[in-house]
Amino acid sequence: MSNSSVGGVPTSGLGVAAAVKLTGTGVVQTYTPVANTRGVAQYTVNIPLGGSVVVTSQAIDDAGAVVGVSGGGFDNFLKTAATFAILGASAVTGSTGAGSTVSGGNIGISPNNQTSVTNFPPSTLTPPGVFHYADAVATQAQVDLAAAIVLFQALPPTQSGLSNLSTNNGGGGAGVYRAGNYFSAPASSLDIPTTITLDAQGNPNATFVFVAGSTITLESGASVLLVNGALAKNVYWVNGSSFTSVFAVTSNMVGSILAHTSITLGGGTLAGRALANIGAVTLSTTDNITAPAGASAQTGWNAIVLNSVPQSSNPTWYRPSNAGKYSNAFFAPVSVDDTDSNPWTVRGMVAGQCVVEFQIPTFLNTEGTLLTDVNTVMDETPIDSISAELICTVTGGTS
Repeated sequence: MSNSSVGGVPTSGLGVAAAVKLTGTGVVQTYTPVANTRGVAQYTVNIPLGGSVVVTSQAIDDAGAVVGVSGGGFDNFLKTAATFAILGASAVTGSTGAGSTVSGGNIGISPNNQTSVTNFPPSTLTPPGVFHYADAVATQAQVDLAAAIVLFQALPPTQSGLSNLSTNNGGGGAGVYRAGNYFSAPASSLDIPTTITLDAQGNPNATFVFVAGSTITLESGASVLLVNGALAKNVYWVNGSSFTSVFAVTSNMVGSILAHTSITLGGGTLAGRALANIGAVTLSTTDNITAPAGASAQTGWNAIVLNSVPQSSNPTWYRPSNAGKYSNAFFAPVSVDDTDSNPWTVRGMVAGQCVVEFQIPTFLNTEGTLLTDVNTVMDETPIDSISAELICTVTGGTS
């Protein structure tokens, strides 16, 4: 098998130079596969008895880059959170006076309830968007948002150690960014003091991800411009604490904002989403927020049981398993919940050790350059697979 084609047909790109990357709190890689092989990548994790760890899987190449992601957007990372234009945890505050307008998605809050959503009206939500107050939908969206932030933070950086996005060269000159993943230094901020440009170079699937260890600030009068086919649905801002836009009625922000803590929008427009995981979303003055239509499909993979590569043209995804080749060697002290696809949750049930097996299929890509077609149905033919093991040690005590 070649990395580029099978029988003259373009493949997924997951050739022999591919492995599995597992991420999650406490998941530590203990063995790295030999380059240009499909060797087993081993990871370990300690789980308290009764506790759990959320694990995600990605296919990576020899350089450690995630395979297949650059061809599309990342809304699949957001899962149910993608249905929200605004999502807060402690509060959602609309602007007073003329009020702000929100369209293209829902407004939600969790764990706080309706009493923490204020100034609606005079601010308004355009139907068919609805409010979700600490219900199952908003609660699940917060879970999905937390997982999405972890996934974005694990992406391989195109550039790292950034601070001033207006002066940095993002591939097209100072303040001009081509598709890629742009990271601040750990625990550092990203600042946009003057207008920056995102250049898709004619590729409507070009994706722009900006990740800050702490805050992201859009300064007064600055905007984010889209050129050469760049789309707001393919832009993401991910920060370890809070996002702030400084008041300027002419400021234009684009993309989905994923904040660990809070978001403050100080006026202008947002063609995107404002999603805060543990804090508040505040519209401090008149804002016009329009959530983008569905983003391009993210070419990610779920784990499937070892030696169970799907054989149909529209494959069924299989769950991780600890009942494989190690079932006779280890008492099974964990349960694996993959009912909501990727990520999955591994729970410590009985003290001891167990090996949980994972496998990700590779595909003959009948769509040409992308793994997922326009209907987001995986209809490629499975041709091979790559595998990984998660060695779980369950200790006493409670989570």
